[in-house]
Amino acid sequence: MNNETKTTDELLVQLRENVCYVTFQRPTYYNAFTPSLLQSLTSIIEDSDRNDQVRAIVITGAGKAFCSGQDLKAMKSAETYDQLLENNYHPLLRVMRAAKTPLIAAVNGTAAGAGMSLSLACDYRLVHANTTFISAFTNIGLVPDAGMMYDLPRLVGSAKAFEIATLNEKNLR
Repeated sequence: MNNETKTTDELLVQLRENVCYVTFQRPTYYNAFTPSLLQSLTSIIEDSDRNDQVRAIVITGAGKAFCSGQDLKAMKSAETYDQLLENNYHPLLRVMRAAKTPLIAAVNGTAAGAGMSLSLACDYRLVHANTTFISAFTNIGLVPDAGMMYDLPRLVGSAKAFEIATLNEKNLR
């Protein structure tokens, strides 16, 4: 079980000392999500949560960003935004909410949009001093999604959550 490594084009998964480390491997794109990355992450969390030897799941990003959110260019041309959410984000969030194994976001740099949402959905966030959080959704004409408006008010209160979600200010530590 321990000291195993698995890699894909988008993820590095390492099992060390009863911890599953998941690293987004798209640093050129600031680790932006693709449908395949989200589906793989969902499976990894689900499988790790079922494994009694895994005591924690740590999620981080390669390079200088944790995750810049959804890679809009990676969306299938026939897929609507609603379908992207229903097919990829909702299953991930359901698995994260149901997990008994603690989920830790090791936020090593920029966490924007759905990347910020994912960090909020984790049980714990370890944040590097140079990290920048930004909602970014309204900058591109979207309503905050990927669970942000569920998790953010529970962490900072409803008034502050509304401010963060709509003003898109950086450096929200």
